[in-house]
Amino acid sequence: RSGTNKFKGSVYNFFRSENTQGYKVNASEAVKTPINYNQFGASFGGPILKNKVFFFGSYEQEKIKLPGSPVWRASKPGESSDGVSISQATADTLNALKAFLMSKFGYDPGSFDNYNYATESKKATARLDWNINAKNTFTFKYNYLKSFRDIAASNSGAQGSRQPSLTGLPFSGNGYRINNNFNIFIAELNTRLSNKANNKLQIGYTELRDFREPLAKGNPFPLVDILNGSGQTYTSFGYEPFTYNNKLNSNIFQFSDVFTLYKGAHEITAGTQNYIKHFENGFAPNYQGYFRFNNLTDFYAAANNPYISASQPGTQTATIRRLGFATTKDGSFPFAKIGATEIGVFLQDKWRVKQNFTVTYGVRVDVPVFQNKFSTNDSLKTLTFRDGQKIDVGQAPPTQALISPRLGFNWDVKNDKKTQIRGGFGLFAGPPPFVWISNQAGNNGVQLGSVSLGNGSTANLPFSPNVDAFRPNGVGLSTAYNIAVTDKNFRYPQNFKASLGVDQKLPANFTLTVEGNYTKDVNAVYFQNINLPANGVALAGADNRIRYNTPQIYNGTTLTNPNISDAILMKNSNEGYGYFFTTQLQKTSKYFTGSVAYTYSKARTINDGGSIAQSNWRDRSVKGDPNTDELGYANFYQPHRVIAYGSYRREYAKYFASSIGFTFEAANNGTGTYTYNGDLNGDNQTGNDLMYVPRNQSEIVLVKTNAADPRTPDQIWAQLNNFISQDVYLNKQRGKIVDRNGALAPYFKQVNVNFTQDFFVETKNKTRNTLRLTVDVLNVGNLINRQWGVTKSFVRTNPLNFVGVGTDGKPTFSFPYLDASNQTPLTQSYRDNLGIASRWQMQIGIRYLFN
Repeated sequence: RSGTNKFKGSVYNFFRSENTQGYKVNASEAVKTPINYNQFGASFGGPILKNKVFFFGSYEQEKIKLPGSPVWRASKPGESSDGVSISQATADTLNALKAFLMSKFGYDPGSFDNYNYATESKKATARLDWNINAKNTFTFKYNYLKSFRDIAASNSGAQGSRQPSLTGLPFSGNGYRINNNFNIFIAELNTRLSNKANNKLQIGYTELRDFREPLAKGNPFPLVDILNGSGQTYTSFGYEPFTYNNKLNSNIFQFSDVFTLYKGAHEITAGTQNYIKHFENGFAPNYQGYFRFNNLTDFYAAANNPYISASQPGTQTATIRRLGFATTKDGSFPFAKIGATEIGVFLQDKWRVKQNFTVTYGVRVDVPVFQNKFSTNDSLKTLTFRDGQKIDVGQAPPTQALISPRLGFNWDVKNDKKTQIRGGFGLFAGPPPFVWISNQAGNNGVQLGSVSLGNGSTANLPFSPNVDAFRPNGVGLSTAYNIAVTDKNFRYPQNFKASLGVDQKLPANFTLTVEGNYTKDVNAVYFQNINLPANGVALAGADNRIRYNTPQIYNGTTLTNPNISDAILMKNSNEGYGYFFTTQLQKTSKYFTGSVAYTYSKARTINDGGSIAQSNWRDRSVKGDPNTDELGYANFYQPHRVIAYGSYRREYAKYFASSIGFTFEAANNGTGTYTYNGDLNGDNQTGNDLMYVPRNQSEIVLVKTNAADPRTPDQIWAQLNNFISQDVYLNKQRGKIVDRNGALAPYFKQVNVNFTQDFFVETKNKTRNTLRLTVDVLNVGNLINRQWGVTKSFVRTNPLNFVGVGTDGKPTFSFPYLDASNQTPLTQSYRDNLGIASRWQMQIGIRYLFN
């Protein structure tokens, strides 16, 4: 937006509270926790010199406090989990744990329910427009953001979930605060060179500052996960594992120049877009330590007798211990510093072949050049990884030019603006998230070391509340670490896109649109762990996938023979694809506008992205070799979706206007991936092995969850078979390994309603002053009936625990109870989601506009 010769402005405020939302979902009721939502904003613009210089500015601030555990609360004495709103974690147990941590270690882990997480943001924009003369206009724009959001701890590397769930409740202090701030400056000069040519020159600078802070106050405490005895996380507390010194500072300079020439039936555009980017990234997983315990009893035993020194090792009951540490010469934290220059040039011709037919064709060339600031690791150069690969972490990604030709057309069939056919195809490229590139600079074996011990329920390791207890001092270069590296032939992401659409005007101001789109990866990004052996042993039985003995080719303790946990290689693949088909009917009239649309889509990807090289590989569920570019359904896959909206507005009695509008959406409520709980394929990762669905009892070996489990194998199978049979997706997959994101959560149907009332006065010079009151009701169906507008989510997507491999080579599994204390089996795939998506919300707003 920009200023004009009239002074214009507005001021507004929107708010919600715990009293402007519902809590009833079917027979259940969500926890009522105080919340606060307030959004305030204002804008103002006008002339500095009439017809010459104009200004515009806006400001908005948002303050939100929402429940950190909006669905689940701890069970109280005499209560048991209802599987919907009351967790299996008990208040007495968690209160006793908190009291123990505070008295024993002076550590306050926070609250386990009835707490809020905050979100705040302050945004400002400023714009100056200057009509220099008849041929030149100058624009300067500034954008400002200062914001933060409190977030629950990441589930990455956990067994189960560190977030509130049916099986457990974390303490609030295990979360983190993410800060996102920026300052953006852009200057633009538009020049009319002649009646047939113009030019746009743009120069800009962007400063981005993203960093994390722990929510827990006081001295740092290692992150602790405590399981419930059945393989799920019961509670978590301590320093979030990916927060310590986690920051990304970005400084980006941009320059672009676009020249346009009008010559007869041709509009020719040529230009260049260039960026110089500098990044400073800090990332050190588990720098403050991580421990996992099978149950609370084991934790209390270790905490009452913790590790003091080698001569006082304490009680050894932790099953996993992880620690990251700096290996710089002076012991300082190593921040990765990288940079790149992106050069882009393009040429395009918009050719009006006939009055009703236009073709646009052109080509774009992008050339990324990385600064070679990567530190080398001489020891790694001597090692040979999977498939004979050699790596050099000191080598910058290569310079590879990307050529992207494109063609599009628009055809007004009868030259009457009633039937339009449009479409096009071409290649499109863009940079990957640069944090993927910085992974190589930070994970090279010469800046950060790591220790990861234990990977199961039987390891016995000592615990210490001191985050430095196991940190080596003066170690120099580490002999244990993980690696991230970029393939020597890596290219920026690029894909092929094609689309075709038809717009047809119908009687009574209706318009019918039919459109299809297809996308195919040319250079998608995916990750391999080249420290994983190429060969393994096939399991016996129906699920005969390969099991690897160990992912560590090198498992030594010297610089030349280091202990490398993972060596993650970022490379390209062309396997992914997606397409959609949409049909839409629109209606416009004097007082009413509306639309209804249906979309069918399918999307298959290798991975949907993350910030860490290791987690991009680790968290991708696979059927076989985790290094193959195996496709799965996209994380946000919605094969069928219906969206409709309508709005009616009318002015009356000279001073009033009323409008009412609605939106409607029907779609599946996300996807689910059924995996084993445990490490079936031996790649040293838990929870990434897609589940095989047995046809019958002969295809699976079932054992008790623990010694207290009273069930026989036949009884366990009967319960598992009933669970599979009631699940439409699993029942169809019998005899197969399921797909990643193949299970669709049940469909939801929701209606949102808006009512707006304007009170306005017009002056003699036609300036209008308006007071606008608005009421928005989201999911209005739930306001009318507690059974309407309800979404459903998965109860558990890892129903089977991998126990081990028998002497006959067959894997064995347990089928844990949904609630072990009551010996309640898992019988349903979905439960009512008591989150805010299933409940009505109301937002009230007031706005004043003058123009």
